[in-house]
Amino acid sequence: MLTGLTDRRHRQLAKDGWFSPPIKGQYILVPTLQGLFRYYRERGDAESPRGALLKAQQIGQDLRNRLREMEVRTASSALVPIDEAHEVIRVAFEPLKTVLDTMPLSLAARIAGADTPEKSRLHLQAWATATRNMVAAALTKAAAPEPPKP
Repeated sequence: MLTGLTDRRHRQLAKDGWFSPPIKGQYILVPTLQGLFRYYRERGDAESPRGALLKAQQIGQDLRNRLREMEVRTASSALVPIDEAHEVIRVAFEPLKTVLDTMPLSLAARIAGADTPEKSRLHLQAWATATRNMVAAALTKAAAPEPPKP
């Protein structure tokens, strides 16, 4: 091609108003060449209103592309939004916090009610098993992916 542009790009330029669209696949020669010269001139002149608009459009397109890349990485779990990470951490560690907060009172009550060291050990063993199961369930829940939101 004489212009170095693809047919698709020519059609985009025509749609953007640089020159008339083709009629039955043919461009009108003089208006099309004038429009192309204007396009090349203003594309190179960032100070012109049209050049500034083109530059702003390019920046907008670059930002949209970056946003799409981020969405793809997030969808593929390469990145996780910070709010989602905070929620997973909160759900996972809330039971641990509860256990640690209630541990002194709970252990004291279990040991105080035991007549022998063996009964104390059994009470503590039961408490440890229940606590481990509660924490494991919370971690499993936190690690499970949420179903997609509609």
